[in-house]
Amino acid sequence: RVHAVELEDQAWFPAVFRDAGTAYLRLAADLAGQPAYMAPTPAQVLRVTGVRRVIDLCSGGAGPIPALIEQLNQAGLETTAVLTDRYPNVPTLEAVARGSGGRVEAHPEPVDATSVPEVLTGCRILCNAFHHFRPQQARRILQSAVAAKQPIAVFEATERSVPFLVGILFAPIFFALAC
Repeated sequence: RVHAVELEDQAWFPAVFRDAGTAYLRLAADLAGQPAYMAPTPAQVLRVTGVRRVIDLCSGGAGPIPALIEQLNQAGLETTAVLTDRYPNVPTLEAVARGSGGRVEAHPEPVDATSVPEVLTGCRILCNAFHHFRPQQARRILQSAVAAKQPIAVFEATERSVPFLVGILFAPIFFALAC
């Protein structure tokens, strides 16, 4: 596995570009129908554990979580979510929360996915973010969930292939066309 540095993961990277990128990723997830194909796994986890709160780690611009929560609620699982990020886009996350009918909450403080605060209990979910972490960090994310006795689900719709990487290079153009 090759770990490529992603600019948006760097503290010095301008928030305006990070936020534009995560807005594009949310749009792409919705257009691809990601919440629909994700829903069965967290639904099963929630049914088995009885947990009804999702802690979205690495939320970015909220990604597929609002639509996922809607799908879970339509399936009879009265579920809420808390959106967290290391570099939270507070205005976007709060706007998503306001539009959720009380089902989604924005956590405005930075959250390190490798060391989630004890107050954030629920099924931890990472959507298209696990690849940002080096293997040792990824293990710490999983170990943190185990130590806190919290379920965790990881989803990756990314792949390391030439066509996928070409698509990423043209993402700004796709984003501009989508707006």
